[in-house]
Amino acid sequence: MTQHPSSIIAALLLSAASLLAGCVTTAQNVGQRAIPAATYMAQDSDGKKIEGGSLSYQLQPGDQIDIKFYYNPELNEQALVGPDGRIALQLIGELNVSGLSTQALSDELTKRYGKTLRQPQATVILRKYALARVFVSGEVNAPSAHALDAGPITALQAIVQSGGFRKGAERSNVVVLRNSASGQPVFIKLDMQGHLEQAVQADILLRPYDIVFVPQKRIAEVAEFFEEYINKIVPLYRNMGFYFNYDLRDKVEVRTSP
Repeated sequence: MTQHPSSIIAALLLSAASLLAGCVTTAQNVGQRAIPAATYMAQDSDGKKIEGGSLSYQLQPGDQIDIKFYYNPELNEQALVGPDGRIALQLIGELNVSGLSTQALSDELTKRYGKTLRQPQATVILRKYALARVFVSGEVNAPSAHALDAGPITALQAIVQSGGFRKGAERSNVVVLRNSASGQPVFIKLDMQGHLEQAVQADILLRPYDIVFVPQKRIAEVAEFFEEYINKIVPLYRNMGFYFNYDLRDKVEVRTSP
């Protein structure tokens, strides 16, 4: 039976962690940390904080949505977000919705249908989340994959659920590898050094298929990890409809070729 790409990625990451971090302790029963949602600001697709924004879920491949028109119920329909992030709708055809909130999509549909309808009042309802995972590897006690079926989690929460930081972890250089809504992937470097309050301030919400990597006490570990495994991970992401051309948000020179 063919394995799902996310399962293969998880296996690769766990293998990588074993090589980079040596022995790994047995997984601990660690629950999600109680971190107030109010401490987070809205993020764009690259994880940048947006001042004054509100946190909202962004649509991903595999999500199921209902689209309703108050004055035109004949256009009501259900849609499944495809692997490429698109849905196909009556009158307007295909539309890329990945990375949009339900409110943003409602506004976009109202605008687009306004060209043909007199009162195009559209409402989008999220019916079912995509079954997706995030992955944690490197200097954590129990490198693992985490399902997002219970809703989004943050990078720090995922690390806690993976047994927390090992003694040799470089907390000031935690890296999140993410595919952005534009198709341009990014590395997001998080400084979680210091006490819990500082770590929370640096924290971000994870997106489906994000990879959280905690390096050892030297930043070169990050480069070594991706140079060793990037050629295996990239084709799997492409199979899921993502295109990767690696780059860094900050100026740390950790580059690889797809």
